[in-house]
Amino acid sequence: MEGTMATIMLFAADFAPKYWARCNGQLLSIAQNSALFSLLGTTFGGDGVTTFGLPNFQSRTPVGAGNGAGLASTELGEMSGTNTVTLLSINLPAHTHTANTSLAVTTAAPNTDENNGAILAAGSLYSSSSNSVLGGVSPKQAGIAGNNAPVSIVQPYLGLNFVICTAGVYPSRP
Repeated sequence: MEGTMATIMLFAADFAPKYWARCNGQLLSIAQNSALFSLLGTTFGGDGVTTFGLPNFQSRTPVGAGNGAGLASTELGEMSGTNTVTLLSINLPAHTHTANTSLAVTTAAPNTDENNGAILAAGSLYSSSSNSVLGGVSPKQAGIAGNNAPVSIVQPYLGLNFVICTAGVYPSRP
C-alpha cells in the first residue's frame, strides 16, 4: 500500500501494512530511515544523532497543531491531558445544599392521635405552645461530601491503530 511519507491514517487491522509503521512512539534508526527523519526530525522523540521517534497515539486523541481564534496554541508533537482528575472542594463553584425541616412538637399524651402513638417530645422543646413548628429550626446546610477519589474523564472511544507511512512518495513543499 503506497502512500506519502509521514502520512498518518487509521487502520483497523492488528498489523501495519508494508511501508507503514504503527504510531506507538517507537524509535527508528536515522541511518535506515533518513528520508522520514528529514520530515519528522526529533519532534516525537529520539536523540537526533542515531534515532528519531514516531508519534505515539496509544490511548491518545489527535488534536490539530497551531492555534485558532480564542484557543490556546498547540505545538506539533505536544502531548497533554490525563485520564482521570481528582475534584476537590476548591475545584467546585461555591454552592450550598439546603435541607428544609418542618418537625412538629406536641404536648399531647402518648397513644393519642399521633402516628403509632409516637411523639417527638412531651412538653415544650423550643416553643411554649403545643402542636407548633419546632422553634428555632431553619434551613440547614448539608456537610461536605466526597472522598477526593479520581474521576474518569475519558470520552467514549473505539480502539483502532494509527499508522504512519515510512516509505513512499516524498512530499514536496509548496
